Amino acid sequence: MSSDGLIVKYKKIQDSIDVSQSDNSHIYQAMFQHLPFGIIYRNRKGDVEYINPAGRNLIGISNKEIQNFDVRRLSIEVLDSNGIRLPERDFPGALTLKEGKPQKDVIIGIRKDHKTIWIKANSEIIVDNTSDQILGVVTSIVDITQERDASVILQAQTKRAQMAVESAQMGIWDWIPEKQEMIWDKKLFQIYGYADEKAVAPADAWEKAVHPDDADRVRNESYDMIKNACNKEIDYRAVWPNGDIRHLRSQARIIKGSHGEVKRVVGVTHDITNAVMAEKKLWELAYIDPLTRCFSRAGLNFRLSRSVARALRKNDTFSVLMIGLRRFKDVNENYGLSVGDKVLIEISRRLQDIVEDCDTVARIAGDEFMLVLESVGSADAIEVFVDKVYSKALAPIQLNQDLTVNLDAAMGVSSFPQDGCDAATLQTHSSLAMHHPKNTETRKFISYCNEMSEEVSRKFSLKYQLMSAVKNEEFQLYYQPIIDLDRHTVIGCEALIRWKDNTSKFISPMEFIPVVEESGLIHELGNWINLTAIKQWELWQHLTPDLKYISVNVSPRQLEHSCFVEDLMAMVSAHSISPENLQLEITEGTFLKESLNADSMLHRLAEYGFRLAIDDFGTGYSSLAYLKRFNVDVIKIDRSFIVDIETDQSDRDIVSAILAMNKKLGFRTLVEGVETQKQDKIIHGLGCESAQGYLYGKPTFADEFAEIYISSKVSS
Repeated sequence: MSSDGLIVKYKKIQDSIDVSQSDNSHIYQAMFQHLPFGIIYRNRKGDVEYINPAGRNLIGISNKEIQNFDVRRLSIEVLDSNGIRLPERDFPGALTLKEGKPQKDVIIGIRKDHKTIWIKANSEIIVDNTSDQILGVVTSIVDITQERDASVILQAQTKRAQMAVESAQMGIWDWIPEKQEMIWDKKLFQIYGYADEKAVAPADAWEKAVHPDDADRVRNESYDMIKNACNKEIDYRAVWPNGDIRHLRSQARIIKGSHGEVKRVVGVTHDITNAVMAEKKLWELAYIDPLTRCFSRAGLNFRLSRSVARALRKNDTFSVLMIGLRRFKDVNENYGLSVGDKVLIEISRRLQDIVEDCDTVARIAGDEFMLVLESVGSADAIEVFVDKVYSKALAPIQLNQDLTVNLDAAMGVSSFPQDGCDAATLQTHSSLAMHHPKNTETRKFISYCNEMSEEVSRKFSLKYQLMSAVKNEEFQLYYQPIIDLDRHTVIGCEALIRWKDNTSKFISPMEFIPVVEESGLIHELGNWINLTAIKQWELWQHLTPDLKYISVNVSPRQLEHSCFVEDLMAMVSAHSISPENLQLEITEGTFLKESLNADSMLHRLAEYGFRLAIDDFGTGYSSLAYLKRFNVDVIKIDRSFIVDIETDQSDRDIVSAILAMNKKLGFRTLVEGVETQKQDKIIHGLGCESAQGYLYGKPTFADEFAEIYISSKVSS
C-alpha cells in the first residue's frame, strides 16, 4: 500500500471512531506501530506528538529524542530537493497546518553524519467529523534514496550523450606547440570553408582564416594559454576562401607533460554564426529603432550609461542634447504618415552624419531625438554643434519636385557631470530644458539649470494640493465691477477665482489654472466656478435691476468636455437664471479654433442664449474671419493696449479701429485694465461703452461687492 493510500484508509477508519471519546494517541499507535511507512503526527498547535518506529528509523532519531521533540536539538539537517537547509516552518506537515491544504509528493533530504537519505512526504489535515475541528496533521514519509540516485545517474548519462551528439557537429583539432604541428578532422576543414581537407595544410588554413581585426587578440590569447598552461575558450571571426565571414568558437584544453610543461593542446571548434546573428537580431530589436535605424530609448540607456562610465574613468565631460521637432504633427496630418516617416528617416540620417563615431543618436519618441555627444563638452562647443543641427540636420527636406518640408526644433542640453552623474538624471534634465517655456520658437537651445527641477517639483506639489483643494472646495470667487461709461453705473461683474495654498499664500490663477487644466481637474473646478457665480447672481438679482450680467472665464479644456453645455443649462435652470445673464469669456485663440468646427460648443451656447465675450482681443491672431461665424456679444480689448494709451498714439489708433469695427459688426466693446481718469476719458471719447479696472474697483469678495457696488453709481 502506498503512503497516499494509507492516509485515505486512516481517514476512513477515523470516520467510524468517536475521537472525542477516545485517547487519540492510543489509536495512532495501534494503527501505525508496525507499518513499513514512516508516520508523523502533529497536533493542531504544530507540535510533533508521535512518530512511528519506521519514521524514527528513517529520520534517525531515538525514542528518547521523540519524547521532547525539537528539531533544533536533533543531530540531523532537513534539506529541500535542491540540498538547501529547510526551516522547520516549511516542513510538509507545518505547511499543511499553516496553509490548510495537503502537501503532495514533497521531496526532502535528511542529513546525518555526513550521509543524506531522500524521502517523499505527503501531508493531510485530520478533522473531527462531529465538530469540524482540526485535530492535527498526519505526514507519511517513504525512503526514495535509491530511486533518486538512479535518476541523478540517468541525468548525468543523458548529459554526456547530449554532449557527444553536439560534439559530432564540431571540428576536432590537436596542436603540438613545440613542433608547430596541427591536426584537423574532416569536419573542421568544412567549418573553415574547405570542401577538401587535402586542399590546404591546417596551420596555413588557420592563419589565413582568422579575421584581420581579430588576429592579434586570438594570437595573444593563444600565447597566454601556452605560457600559463591554462584552458581557453575564444570567439573570433573567420574569413572563408570565398569571402564569407563566419563566427567561430574554439574550446582548448591543455595536456601537460611529466614536468608540467605543455605537450599538446586539444580542442573543438564549432560554427556559432547562427547564434551570433540571432543574438545580433535580438540586440537590434532591443536597442535599435526599426524606422530610423538609430538607437531606441533602450539603446540610448545602454550607450549613455557606457558614456558615463567612460567619463568617470577619464575625468571627462560630455553633453546630452534633446531635440523635439516643432509641429511635426502637422506633417503627418497634411501629408500622411508615410511622408512623416520619410522626414524622420532623413532627419536621423542627417544627425548621424554630423556626429562623431563616439557619439550616439537615439530616437526616443515619435518626433523627439536625444544625442549623447562625447565629442562635445564645453558650452562653446555645444553652441557650434547646435548651429550645425539647424544648418544641416534641419535644412529644408525636398521629398519630391512639389513637396519641401521645413522643420524647426526645440532643444535642451544637460552636461556631465555638473547636471547629473547618471544616465537617468541627464536624460531628465535635458528633457526639462527642452520643454521649458522659455524654449520659444527661435533658433536657440536651453541649458538645464537647478531652477527647472525646483519648478517641476513645485508644480508636482501644486498639482496634489489642487486635487485636494478641488475636492474640498477651498477656492473663493472675487468679483470686479464692470462699468457703463455713459452712466458710470455698475452693470455687471466678472467672477475671478482666488486660492490660498497650504501656507495661506495666494497663488496666482496664471500659475495654478494651467496645472488644473493639465491634471484634468478643470471641468470639476469650472463647474464649481459656474455654479457659485450663478448662485451669487441669483441672490443679487433680487436686490437691484441695474446688474445685467455676471461674467465667468471658460477654459478651452472645458469646451472639450461633452457635457459642458448640458451642465451649464442644468445650473441656470435650477436657479431660475436666464442664459443672457451669464457671460462666458473665451480667449480669442479658442474662438479661432472653434470656428473650424461646425458643431462646436460655442454655436450651441449661442443658440441657448448665453452671452459670448472674446477675451484678450487683439493679442495673438490676425484673422477676423471667425467673428462672422459666431453671435459674439462683447469684445474685450486687452489691457496691453490701454497701459500706454495716454502717451502712445498707435495704441489709441488700434483701440479706435477696434471700436469702429465692433460698431460696424454690431458688437459691444469692453476695455480692460483702466487705472486712471485720463484713460477713462480717452476710451470714453473714442466711443467705448463699458470698462473694468482698478479705477472703478478691485476684485473683492461677494459681501463687500454687494455693499459697495450694488444699486450705487461710480463716479468718474
